Amino acid sequence: MKRPWTWNGHILSAGDPQPGDQAPEGYIQWHAWAEVQHKAGLRQKECGKCGRWKYPQELSGEEVSCTGITPRGKKRTITMPVCNACLDDTEESALLRAKIAQEERT
Repeated sequence: MKRPWTWNGHILSAGDPQPGDQAPEGYIQWHAWAEVQHKAGLRQKECGKCGRWKYPQELSGEEVSCTGITPRGKKRTITMPVCNACLDDTEESALLRAKIAQEERT
């Protein structure tokens, strides 16, 4: 079903997004796409690197973990996914992959 949007007398087409599709570039198209993702039960998660909220198909399989201490003094390890945009950054992604590989070995 195509969902038309009206803006200053012009009709803009948001296309026909499906659950699991990659995010489109346009602002209006993104909101129509995000509505479909949300209705399908997909929820956003925060990227561990840039802090932006992304849907699962915008996240890579990589994770970043850090260790912290709770107010009661217990150690906790928090793992957060890394988005595709952060992983595509060439220099940092190579370092991140090397660090993740090193952590997996230990």
